[in-house]
Amino acid sequence: MKNMSTNTNTLATFREKAGMSLQDVAYVINVDQIHLQKVEDGDRPASVTIILIYHMLFRAPLEDMYAELYAHLHAKLLERSETLIANLKRKQSPKSTYRIESISKIVNSLSHDDYGCVN
Repeated sequence: MKNMSTNTNTLATFREKAGMSLQDVAYVINVDQIHLQKVEDGDRPASVTIILIYHMLFRAPLEDMYAELYAHLHAKLLERSETLIANLKRKQSPKSTYRIESISKIVNSLSHDDYGCVN
């Protein structure tokens, strides 16, 4: 799997759509403007703190900022959950029935989410 970093262009896009300058955001979040510029340019990884701040300040959806990673994780969760259900169905113990129901709800929820996955 290739590197699935933050979509840093999205960070700048959310900031620009909100009409905030890089200088103002850097001040508000108490980071060096040059550091923040490097994060937005993709020259430095965005910390969890910066991601969450952009999420809070600009209502930036995490699934947009991490679109590729979300799609990958979504596909893996769906695949592994379905495999687990199939394994539990083979056992058919009384406990596995409850487990299958619980996992099936999650799979159903995942199946209705769209993160650009290709199964």
